Amino acid sequence: MKLSLIFDFMCPFCFKQHLVLKEIPDLDLEPLPRFLKAEVPMEGLEMDPETKQKVNAAQKELGKGPLFQDVHFTERTHFYNTYLTHQMAQAAYKMGAYLPFALAVYRAYFEENKNIGQMEVLGPLAESVGLDPKAMEDLFDGDFLREKLWTSFSIFKDHDLKTMPAMVLHPSEKIIDHSTSLEEMKEILKANDY
Repeated sequence: MKLSLIFDFMCPFCFKQHLVLKEIPDLDLEPLPRFLKAEVPMEGLEMDPETKQKVNAAQKELGKGPLFQDVHFTERTHFYNTYLTHQMAQAAYKMGAYLPFALAVYRAYFEENKNIGQMEVLGPLAESVGLDPKAMEDLFDGDFLREKLWTSFSIFKDHDLKTMPAMVLHPSEKIIDHSTSLEEMKEILKANDY
């Protein structure tokens, strides 16, 4: 079964959806990038006090859910540029190890508040799940990433989507425009003959 997932690594609801999808057997999870903060410089951008308060309150509430029982959220202080992160994610997908890499990235950001836009952070994360960062860099393809970005943009525009994550089930092309619980995801899959 193939499912395309539109997401960004700074989105806690996208983190939740990755945890849900990890529990679905035989899933070909295709990552489709979408940047929440494309304008953020590579060194990151500190959140203003009001944004910091809202982001951390939402994160605290989300963290009460059963999927996050082994996740130890720290207070988030910065937004980071995820262009390189998405390049690494596409390479991990090509190497057949997307989900372990993605979950390592989410934990680095949400648990350790690391700048996940820098190779100094991403390289060791790749190694922690058995991937070779140099081999991943060799798979970087700007045109391929732009194609994936255009695909996610087109899906959002064509279906008037407003929030992330969003998912597309293949081959039916059914759109799921919100994060789900594991039970809801199983019901959606069952209703679509998966």
